[in-house]
Amino acid sequence: MAQFKATLMHGNREAVGEYSFEGPEDLMSQDPGAVMQVFMQQMDKIAHLGHIDYTLETVETVHDGTVVSAVGTMMLHGTPEGFRCLVQQA
Repeated sequence: MAQFKATLMHGNREAVGEYSFEGPEDLMSQDPGAVMQVFMQQMDKIAHLGHIDYTLETVETVHDGTVVSAVGTMMLHGTPEGFRCLVQQA
C-alpha cells in the first residue's frame, strides 16, 4: 500500500479539507475515476458521515499523471454540494 493525500473543497460550506489515505501502489496509473472511487471510499470511513453519494462532472489526470483533478457534486446531509478534489501520492 502507498500513502496519498487529497485536498477536497466544497462550496456551500466554504470548506477545505486535507486528507491522507492508503491505496494500491499503482493507484495513480489507474483511470482517474477509479482514483476518486478509492478516495471517496476512504471518505466514507474517515468523515463520520456514513456513505457519501457523489457524481463526477469532470475528472482527469494532470501534471504528467501525478495529480487527479475532479469536479462534481456530493450529497452531504441530504443537500447537494459542488466540490473540487485534487489527489496525489504523498
